[in-house]
Amino acid sequence: MVVLLDTIRGSTAAISQELLYSSDSIKIWYEPDEQWLYTEWTGSLNLHTVQQNGQKVLQFLKEKQCTKILNNNQQVQGPWLDACSYAAEESLPQLIEAGLQYLAWVQSPNPYSQYSMEQTLEATSLSIKNRINVFYSLPVAKEWLRNV
Repeated sequence: MVVLLDTIRGSTAAISQELLYSSDSIKIWYEPDEQWLYTEWTGSLNLHTVQQNGQKVLQFLKEKQCTKILNNNQQVQGPWLDACSYAAEESLPQLIEAGLQYLAWVQSPNPYSQYSMEQTLEATSLSIKNRINVFYSLPVAKEWLRNV
């Protein structure tokens, strides 16, 4: 378990994180104090990496019985258009079926990655889309997720 300091609004409250999985393209933590999964995607993504890692996220969502995910794409480089329909039509519905109620999705600063995320949301059904909020700031995303 890793303990980090949360510096939102000057707070120095300790946040505990349990690293569940790590690969070249994702790290998945469970934050027991928040009772959510924190996913940090990295590098160039494609259909294979999104499918493989999406199944890991689903596995841990079920295992930890989480209803919230903080999905951080700030380290994602470039487009992942080949995975948009999979994410929209398979991965997100599976997460909802497994109990996901809220997803805070932090955008990459990369415009091609942003476009991929926009295409994913465009292809996502309205009932699922209503559970997702997009952010450009990790602290703001955390604050929103804490309050829903």
